[in-house]
Amino acid sequence: PIVQIKITNITATGKYAVGGILGCGTAKIDNCTVTNPIITANSEHGVAGAAVGIAVEESELSNINITSENSENYGVFSDGLAGGIVAINSGLLKDSSVKNITVKTTIENTPDNDEEATLNIYSGMCADAIQVQYLDMYENCTQENVNVIAGEA
Repeated sequence: PIVQIKITNITATGKYAVGGILGCGTAKIDNCTVTNPIITANSEHGVAGAAVGIAVEESELSNINITSENSENYGVFSDGLAGGIVAINSGLLKDSSVKNITVKTTIENTPDNDEEATLNIYSGMCADAIQVQYLDMYENCTQENVNVIAGEA
């Protein structure tokens, strides 16, 4: 398990699965904080999350807090999917928060791009404040001052 890690001022860039703690994998992550992240996936098939790019089945993500000094300079940026905590989640995400970041994708945020994600209560289809896909897999997550932008280069 990955427990009680505090990461500050991280810049991570890649083409596929990029995250502040984990790019892609099955993991138990608990009680971790990422402060002032700049996480970038720079390909059209890339996915980026401030904590995790892709959390595969049986992952358990809990008490993860993402925050920054200001949402203009810090966040998650992708030419594919972007999530404030995790981009693609096949596990469980709970008791987590995201505050004062930008979540931005160059993909148009339309239902045609991702039918599953259109049900998301947090307004994102290809970019989202919490997570992009696998919508029934999170509980008790909050967002505050998250700027979600889609369709802009």
